[in-house]
Amino acid sequence: MKLYTRGRIIIGLLASLCLLSLIVFFTSHLDNFDFYNATEEETTESLRDGFP
Repeated sequence: MKLYTRGRIIIGLLASLCLLSLIVFFTSHLDNFDFYNATEEETTESLRDGFP
């Protein structure tokens, strides 16, 4: 039973690490496209054109 809980903890840590790296990856790419500083019109235009 101890081995099972340890495995679950390890899997949980790995999953959270993957999620964190994905979030960092996406935010850094959004910064490259100046997504946050764009106005609403620019944002909808870029979304229509297949953003990013």
